Amino acid sequence: MISRIKDEASPHPHAETAVSFADQWFPEAMFYAYLFISAFAYAILYIPNMAPALLSATALIASLKSPSRLKWLLLPALTLSIMAIIDFLGYRGDMETIKSYLFWTLMFAVCLVLHEDPGFFDRAKNVLAIYLLCHFFFLQASPVDENRLGLSEKMSISNPNDLGYWCAFGVFMSLIASIRSSGLKRVLYSSFALIALIVLFRTVSRSALIFLAFSVATYLFLSIRERGRFYSILFVLILLAVSGLAFKHFLSEGMQAYRHRMEYEEDKGNYSFSGRTYYLQEGIRAVIASPWYGTGEDEISPREASKPSAAPHNVFVAVALHYGIWPTLFLAILWLITLVRAISLTFWAAESRRHDQSNELFAFTLFLFLMSNVSNKMMLAPFCVLYMTKVLTAGSIRE
Repeated sequence: MISRIKDEASPHPHAETAVSFADQWFPEAMFYAYLFISAFAYAILYIPNMAPALLSATALIASLKSPSRLKWLLLPALTLSIMAIIDFLGYRGDMETIKSYLFWTLMFAVCLVLHEDPGFFDRAKNVLAIYLLCHFFFLQASPVDENRLGLSEKMSISNPNDLGYWCAFGVFMSLIASIRSSGLKRVLYSSFALIALIVLFRTVSRSALIFLAFSVATYLFLSIRERGRFYSILFVLILLAVSGLAFKHFLSEGMQAYRHRMEYEEDKGNYSFSGRTYYLQEGIRAVIASPWYGTGEDEISPREASKPSAAPHNVFVAVALHYGIWPTLFLAILWLITLVRAISLTFWAAESRRHDQSNELFAFTLFLFLMSNVSNKMMLAPFCVLYMTKVLTAGSIRE
């Protein structure tokens, strides 16, 4: 009502909207350009530092556009600042980790501001789906394991597990989008979900597949109280299953690769949820031995000479291993706030469409949190930043 009165009192009621539209699309377009340039410029025209410069400029423009939206940047900024101080004082040799978290903080700032437009969330998911689809043209056998699909080592998501998490995002977002769409859009989203699912199987990433199933099941459970949406979800899932019969050759190859991987680890006497458990335990021991300022290392040197050095595959342990407990503490607080807000949005939402979106945010935030606990730097991925900032900037659920 108040906004309607203001519109009627203004001689040009849509003038402010037009300015906001222009202010939104310029940094948003720059953000999308950064994503594609950072991923594919090496294959077309590589210009050193072009992508970091573009992201920095985007963050600056976005911050000037709406500085009040940056209150949630405090914790990422504190995390980055402590990392920079510790690196400067003791670990100047390796700058790759601090660079990764700098880009993460800048993306965090950009997304916090761009979420001022409610439509940014859906647009960004669609752009990230196209971004992922473009990566599929560069698929190749992983150099580590020829039975698993990966990408070129020059690309940021070359690791099969990282690609698996990206595919899980693609399946989840396109599944949700197909439920909310109709006609040709539903066909397109469903087709992309199937393609991403096939690639996910071929990456042989067990954690990505398990966490995807868990997040979809969570979303399905939360949608039970809305019968129409619940049946729509079931219909799309059945449609995907039936469509998968046409690609059963590719799916069976993926299942065969999963079976071979499990048999291989079982033959080595290393069969568990993951062979990463050993490195996680070693990482925790290293953190306990040097808790305040870390070790300055990103990888663990195992006590067993037969095992190679490797990362701990847990973002909290990885940060604590390199930098100590202080930045890890702020990172943990950020995740705690994100999880609490996701829970609040889910169980106290009022509007039906917003309620459905809160279900999506809650289900996929769980996926992201689990993913961060079994991966090194996937928390820094753009789709993770997009969802985290959406949860943090979501308006009051009682409005």
